Amino acid sequence: MGCFYNNEMQILVDLNSTESLRSKFYTLAHETLHLFFNNFVYKKYNVNRLRWLDESYACFLDGHIADIPTEKFNNLITKLNYIADIFDMNQLNNTNKAQIANYNPYDIFLVVGKYIFDNYLERKYLDMIKLNAMTSQIGEHILKDTIDYYKNEQTNLMETKM
Repeated sequence: MGCFYNNEMQILVDLNSTESLRSKFYTLAHETLHLFFNNFVYKKYNVNRLRWLDESYACFLDGHIADIPTEKFNNLITKLNYIADIFDMNQLNNTNKAQIANYNPYDIFLVVGKYIFDNYLERKYLDMIKLNAMTSQIGEHILKDTIDYYKNEQTNLMETKM
């Protein structure tokens, strides 16, 4: 379990846990990414944290996406499709609102992070943060864009197999 707060990383590791060393590494990597994001983006450019973007980067870059089977990822896309049209990622900027009935916010962050990096948008979003330009508007529709993209990919894959 890890936490990034007030420019500090706090990681709690249970040495008696059966959790794999790999899983513990993901937590360390995830929290370290928050530290770098805070120091080299938010502080450097004097902008407020965008939790959905920060978490999406960390969830993707911590490396555990490689351990998620394609079928599980596709099931996430199907599940998130039910809220994609109505969900504003900016709601997740407030930690108190991070609980969404029947949805794990970190699944949402992971899927959005994968979309950002699969489409080489990471630099574009960082540049927008530096300019403090329309990042909240991106948060309003990024989940819909993400789900539409992966549903389209699934459709194309099915058509290719036929």
